[in-house]
Amino acid sequence: MPPRLDASHEQDKPEKILLTIQETATLLRVSQDTIRRMIAKGELARVRVGARRVCIARAEIDAYVAQHTQRGVAPQTSDKSRRVAR
Repeated sequence: MPPRLDASHEQDKPEKILLTIQETATLLRVSQDTIRRMIAKGELARVRVGARRVCIARAEIDAYVAQHTQRGVAPQTSDKSRRVAR
């Protein structure tokens, strides 16, 4: 009988070092085209695996998220939202 796969089994797996464009897009909740644009603009570094496969290092994704994380910044509002109805 094959072993049962459950949430605790997933925790035993080591974290992936390289993610595909699709996995990266899913992780960042953007489209694959957005990931390709980010690579083209130099915002994410790619790793070429073989002749055709392109991957992104998990450390690269973590660094991108850390660089683009803002703490303690109030969201900007437009002047219209500051007006008081009379």
